[in-house]
Amino acid sequence: MGASVRVLTNNPLVRQKLANQSACTVEYCAGTLSDVLIRARDQIHLGYRLYTHPLSGSVKPNETPYKSIGLSDAPEHAVCTDSLLLMEHSLAVCNHLAAHPRPVTPGMLKDFQLVDLTLILSALEGLPAGRTTARAMAAAQADSTPAPYAGQPLADQR
Repeated sequence: MGASVRVLTNNPLVRQKLANQSACTVEYCAGTLSDVLIRARDQIHLGYRLYTHPLSGSVKPNETPYKSIGLSDAPEHAVCTDSLLLMEHSLAVCNHLAAHPRPVTPGMLKDFQLVDLTLILSALEGLPAGRTTARAMAAAQADSTPAPYAGQPLADQR
């Protein structure tokens, strides 16, 4: 079965765990959460459809460095205005909260990677083509070893 969902992420754990799944492709976006949102918005302008909410979960964009977003695997003939409006609103929220950054310690990064992985797996479970991927990955969550974050500098740990 070919991929029907594309996951755009800056989370190395998501990239690692979903890399060999046939029900989705992973596009790794090295950079910040804002970079992922901007890349997703650019893809929507090209005709891709948003499959997951860009601000899913209860973790605010200024609290976590990681984000994974589900998009259609191929562009459509026209821009999906619902996807575009939702993404633009999400970027505005992210930009507003960027003025209030929260410190992130190395110990928190592992947790944030796992939270983001859990959120995208849950979202994929809700998509017909993603169910195989989500079920296959559920067992992998328990033994996840997050990779170090290479984006924003970490907060001082005094």
